[in-house]
Amino acid sequence: MAAAGAHAMSSDKRKAVRITRPIEVLYSADCPPIRATIADLSDKGMFLDTQHSLHVGDVITFDLQLPGQEDQPNIQGHGRVVWIEPLVGVGIQFLDLDQSVSDRIRFWVATEFFGTAD
Repeated sequence: MAAAGAHAMSSDKRKAVRITRPIEVLYSADCPPIRATIADLSDKGMFLDTQHSLHVGDVITFDLQLPGQEDQPNIQGHGRVVWIEPLVGVGIQFLDLDQSVSDRIRFWVATEFFGTAD
């Protein structure tokens, strides 16, 4: 059984398990860094809760800390805006994440989705 806030997106093009948990992020698209919230996260991308003007195709840089991994380095990378929900936010697809970073996100998502063995 999936944890609260976890779901697999089967009704749309996304196949990755996504975790709906607010995560603070700093991002920039050719501007000073903007503090925002990630509304959901997978190893392939994220939904960024922002009303900052972004357009499909824009590339952003981001810096985030996964909850419970404060002893690990922040995750930094680039993403491309792939869809927009006006006045709500944007869908970001990760670009060129190092395999170890992608694995780290995937493990965190799986742990949130399935829980930990106690």
